[in-house]
Amino acid sequence: MIINCAGVTAIDYAKSHQKETQTINVDVVSELAIWSQKNKARLIQFSSDFVFEGEKECYSESDSTNPISYYGKSKLLSEQVALSVGNLVVIRTSLVYGYSENLSRLNFPLWLIEKLKKIRN
Repeated sequence: MIINCAGVTAIDYAKSHQKETQTINVDVVSELAIWSQKNKARLIQFSSDFVFEGEKECYSESDSTNPISYYGKSKLLSEQVALSVGNLVVIRTSLVYGYSENLSRLNFPLWLIEKLKKIRN
C-alpha cells in the first residue's frame, strides 16, 4: 500500500509555479498509480475539496467538480489520472489541521467545534 500525502498545497504558490505543481501533483501521482498497478499495491491518494468551486458548505463524492484555482485543477487532474489506472482510493480533504488567526475557512477540527457549539446552544 502506498499513501501519497505529498503535493504542492499552497494555492498562490501553485498558481505562480504551475510547472512544479503539475510535476508534483499530477505527474508523480501518475507514476505512483502505474507502479502500484504493476506491483499489485493499493494507492491511497490525498486530494482536496478545492476540486469543487466552493459555493456549497458540504459536498459529496457524487457532486460535480468545478475547480476555480490552478491548485484545484491539478488535484482534480491527479484524481483522474490515478483513477484511470486502477486500484486506489481518493481521499478529498479540507484543511486537515492547523490554526491561524485569519483562516479564510475553517479546517475540519475547527469546523467540528463550531458545529458542536451550535448544537449545544
